[in-house]
Amino acid sequence: MWTFATGHSPRVSKGSVAINGSFHLSRKESRNDADVTIPRSLHEVANRVIIRVIEASQAELATENRLMRIQTHVSRILWYEGLGFLAIITLSWVDELFDLTHLAGASQYISNWRESALETLIVVLVAIPVMILTKKLVSRLYYLEGFLRVCAWCKKVNYDGKWVPLTDFLELRFQTRTSQGLCLICLEDAKADAASKLS
Repeated sequence: MWTFATGHSPRVSKGSVAINGSFHLSRKESRNDADVTIPRSLHEVANRVIIRVIEASQAELATENRLMRIQTHVSRILWYEGLGFLAIITLSWVDELFDLTHLAGASQYISNWRESALETLIVVLVAIPVMILTKKLVSRLYYLEGFLRVCAWCKKVNYDGKWVPLTDFLELRFQTRTSQGLCLICLEDAKADAASKLS
């Protein structure tokens, strides 16, 4: 435990740390010291705040990147669909202008531009709702694929049809290595359990 020395002349002992020369922190060596206990140094608190801000920024960037990838995939699918409808319209007009059926061996066709205009209108009227529904369905599909299936009991993650621990999932999916730690709530629970077992 770190303590804050309150005397006029600073005590420099083994394990002490000076901060900006104004005060120093030292490990409490006996219970008779007249020192005031502080939980963490200012430097540790600042580091934790900075780490939390960086983690929040990284999470926000990851979410934005995921949304941009989804929008890119959706727009790519819509472009392919739009090109397909454009190809149908183009084929209709090429057939009208160059009489492709006659070139294939059928009888002579009398050109009628109104027929091609009507076909173009029908294709456009079909294309608009199809593309709107496609956008909604693909967006929904990517949204649902963004969810992880987590076992309610053991907290394993379903990845490629297998139930794997979260640490393995992070390494397989994101090539992220993990380390073990203990959060403050679990630490307090562990201390309380140990204290109850000792008493």
